[in-house]
Amino acid sequence: MDPSRPIHYEGKNEVADIDSHMYPSLSRMAAFDQMPSDKPYFLCEYVHSMENAMGNLAEYWDYIENNSQRIIGACVWDWIDQAHTKTGEPDNHYYYGGDYGDVPNDVDFSCNGLIKPDRKVTAKLIKLKRIYQYIKFKPLALAAGKIEIENKYDFLNLDQFDISFTILRDGIPVEEGMLASLSLAPDEKVIVEIPFKRSYDAGKEYFLNMSVKLKNKTNWADKGYEVASTQFALTPRSVVAKIEEATLPTIDLKANGEEVTITGTGFNMVFNQNTGVITSLKYDGVEYLYNQKGLELNWYRSVGNDKFTDQNYYPVTEKKPICIYTVAEDKKSVTIISDHVATINSPTPVTLPYLVKYTIYGNGIIDVEASFTKPSDGAIIHRLGLQMQLPPGFESVTYYGKGPHENYIDRIKSADVGLYSTTPKGMEEERYIRAQSLGNREDIRWIGVTNNRNQGLKVISKNRLSFSALHFSDRALWEATHDFNLDKIREPQVYLNLDCIQ
Repeated sequence: MDPSRPIHYEGKNEVADIDSHMYPSLSRMAAFDQMPSDKPYFLCEYVHSMENAMGNLAEYWDYIENNSQRIIGACVWDWIDQAHTKTGEPDNHYYYGGDYGDVPNDVDFSCNGLIKPDRKVTAKLIKLKRIYQYIKFKPLALAAGKIEIENKYDFLNLDQFDISFTILRDGIPVEEGMLASLSLAPDEKVIVEIPFKRSYDAGKEYFLNMSVKLKNKTNWADKGYEVASTQFALTPRSVVAKIEEATLPTIDLKANGEEVTITGTGFNMVFNQNTGVITSLKYDGVEYLYNQKGLELNWYRSVGNDKFTDQNYYPVTEKKPICIYTVAEDKKSVTIISDHVATINSPTPVTLPYLVKYTIYGNGIIDVEASFTKPSDGAIIHRLGLQMQLPPGFESVTYYGKGPHENYIDRIKSADVGLYSTTPKGMEEERYIRAQSLGNREDIRWIGVTNNRNQGLKVISKNRLSFSALHFSDRALWEATHDFNLDKIREPQVYLNLDCIQ
């Protein structure tokens, strides 16, 4: 053995030249890193990247780059999804353990890459790029346009890059510009002033986007390739305007047995008191609910990387909700409160109380407030939200929030707030090899879903909201097992998921 070569042996740190761990928690990593030792510390595996996964990467690197004493690096497991095609089948039909009659097998456990088998980039890789980028931005005095730029490269000067900025107003670019060429040596910092206008329209939300691109073609990328980017909020998030009830038309309520029908100018809504669900919602005679599927509890999410939790779907039963409705004295609004207790019929049943309050105004606007009480034994509950189904044909989705790619609460750093357009099929873009939940977007301000006649619904968020709009439920996704089966299970209606958290 060559004694000049350092030895790394995870699990035998006491005899190795390098300390290492696989998948330490943040707290364990930090505590071990701070132990008195002159050995380098290496995370030989961390942030398992199996399909819809790789959360909290940013938290690891916040510690590594700002507080670490000994950490020399970390390895994502791993680079590429390891899956295979079958002779005579389409090139994009990928199979995993057990699909060849092989026993024993690890099922889809090797589908854990940052890229797909065909080298397609994933949202996970985009996130990793943003966190790993060697050019760092720090806000110092955004009101004065001042930020700090740090060159974390070991050998490159920043004069090899073009640095540009864009100002967004409510998600739409309104100003752009370039910084003067910046000569900044490796490991140096500089404070720069971004020359944008400092005037903001009242009630509007503004962001500053920064982008760094190659000035010239290299042997690994073309001129204009983006190597770093970030986004800073310049103003607080806009507050949703209150309804001016004084100017509203009046509203009519009729109760007939289990049904409550509410009618206003140009709209009609039917609420079922036995189920606590809106069963019909019409504007100008057009029905916006499919098969009477108004907002209902949505607790299930299927994610393959969560191997240590129950990933199965279980049917839900509910007691008859307690429903109360009142008409405002001025007859310009109706309030309905629907108090539910749902039971998830898993082997050990779990009870989930939730309450939905509807305020229906004479102009057709419906204010929805939902609250959930997650039980102490609710580990099986992976999301808290509501789901409704829209009729076939609602294929245009516009949203103002984090995008453009798929993002989740713990995989959000590379997604910027903006105004984006997509379709329900477009929201399937990640297409995990082992079919599972996908398509989520976070920090939503508003969503619009329309048909080809530009008729549709707009959902405005007062605070926290994530969403997806797909042609299948999360249960159907999980039971499909392979992404190439999505075309077989795609339904004509649109499942609109509106989540508080997942």
